[in-house]
Amino acid sequence: MRRALGAALLLWAAPVAAQGVERTEVEPGQWLTSYIPFIAAAPNDGPTLEFRAWHWKKAEWGDRVANAVQLTGRAGWSPRGSWLAIGRLEWPRLADGWRLAAQVQATRDQRWGYYGLGNTVDADRDLATDAAPYYYQVRRRRVLGYADVTRHLSGPLSASLGVYATSANFDSRPGASKFDEDFAGELTQNEASARLALVLDLRDREYDTRRGALVEGGYQVGVSSESYGRWYGIARGWFAPTRTTVLAARAFAANLTGTPTLESRLTLPAWETTMSTLGGEESHRGVPNGRFTGRGVLGANLEARQAVKDFDGFGAVGLLGFVDAGRVFEQEDFALTSDEWTVGGGGGIWLRVMQGSVLQFTAGFAEGESFLGFRTAWSF
Repeated sequence: MRRALGAALLLWAAPVAAQGVERTEVEPGQWLTSYIPFIAAAPNDGPTLEFRAWHWKKAEWGDRVANAVQLTGRAGWSPRGSWLAIGRLEWPRLADGWRLAAQVQATRDQRWGYYGLGNTVDADRDLATDAAPYYYQVRRRRVLGYADVTRHLSGPLSASLGVYATSANFDSRPGASKFDEDFAGELTQNEASARLALVLDLRDREYDTRRGALVEGGYQVGVSSESYGRWYGIARGWFAPTRTTVLAARAFAANLTGTPTLESRLTLPAWETTMSTLGGEESHRGVPNGRFTGRGVLGANLEARQAVKDFDGFGAVGLLGFVDAGRVFEQEDFALTSDEWTVGGGGGIWLRVMQGSVLQFTAGFAEGESFLGFRTAWSF
């Protein structure tokens, strides 16, 4: 909790100080720059020291987006050996009817979860002993790049084309591990893919969404040593019963065919971003990142966000409560079923800075254990 509050204060104070401007002085079309030392968290790993920089141009007043274009750079290191370097471009006002999102990153996650392939609801935690403390963990290193171009079609409907390239390496931590049993200690896979999707955007605005829905569905084709295909769908909705309360929900499903890689099982190619499944801050906050791994995934999230103090355009601070649930499929065929779902719940604190930057710290509970999460965006 102290770590989260300290990071919140840093995120709150530094961008305003770095900009050196008052809110009333920021005009549409003006370029701004912020930079900040930051305390975040690596997946399943604990505190990460980061440096972040933003360079962006303000959108027109009343626009659905906060910024017409934004460049973001991040570099971070964990005392346990995890690190990251990320560069991201968000250009929602690329041209009339066009938008672009692109990202390049290199990361090493020292403690990514690996419990085997399939819906391993019966994982034996007693196998993680003093002699094998990392039995359900794997070191995950990857270099990833993607670009997503979106074209407006009609009304709230758009078409999105995403292209991805990934080089992923997995290797065992010291001692016996489930990953060592399944993959003989190390696995390296290189792959490229393309994804075409339709996006239905009914949100009132893209930053700090309070009402509306965002629905996407598409198909991805990928190739590594062999090829694979995947269909997916994600539906999100928001409703604000009061000025300070937002209720949000999400449902998602996907299924891989052919010969998918381990990395493709872990990552879902959502619109303008990627989503980790199943576990962690992006999909199931009651269990660790990588808790469930399979060809198919089915999940849902419910969340209530309550602002405790609202500083108008400068930001807000509040509480949230959530229920997350889901399961994966590996040997069995994908099915719309409620059987063998892992259900978890929890709560946390959140902080929104200006119009779009969000920090949240959560504590989730599932399977008789707890998971602490830290994320610099809404989970959905």
